[in-house]
Amino acid sequence: MAGRRRRLATLLLSAIAAVGLSACGSDTTPRPTGSATTGPAVTGTVTAAADAGCVLLTATQAATILGEPIAWSKSVATPADTGAVHVDGCGYGGNPSYLIYDVSDYAKVSGGAKARIEKGRATIIAMAGADELFAPALGDDSIGAVSPADSYTFSQVLIAAGTRIIVVTAVASTATGAKQMAVAAGRLLVAG
Repeated sequence: MAGRRRRLATLLLSAIAAVGLSACGSDTTPRPTGSATTGPAVTGTVTAAADAGCVLLTATQAATILGEPIAWSKSVATPADTGAVHVDGCGYGGNPSYLIYDVSDYAKVSGGAKARIEKGRATIIAMAGADELFAPALGDDSIGAVSPADSYTFSQVLIAAGTRIIVVTAVASTATGAKQMAVAAGRLLVAG
């Protein structure tokens, strides 16, 4: 199982690198979250991104997708490609599930979002077994992968939507749960 976990970690990092994304930090400003009508109550504080991240998918929406309170959040970074513009990104963690997304605009990058999704697709196909791939049918083009690791499962969805690249990674106790969470978040981000 440890080899499979390393393979999945490599898959996820390679796919993110292929579309030009990396991670960064955040501040810890408390923000009230949760709603009786939108999903599970979110307890404690949720960290606010110093760069105003965590906007396109809110903590309340993330709690609904995860099906559990948000225990932590962290702003997610900027694209590595010259000319790409970071739009938004955030990681939300429950216990034990979590969800990470990043949205970047590739309008000014040669080849645009379509070229970046093809790089990500090639990386995922090269590293994942055929039984781990799925087509989430989100945006203009998308690909997803699911891979179990010990007592949890990773799922990642790469989406080209207009000039934007959306990357969503979810971790849950089951493959079905991780896939459903990644697709649900992707759907909201494409619509947003």
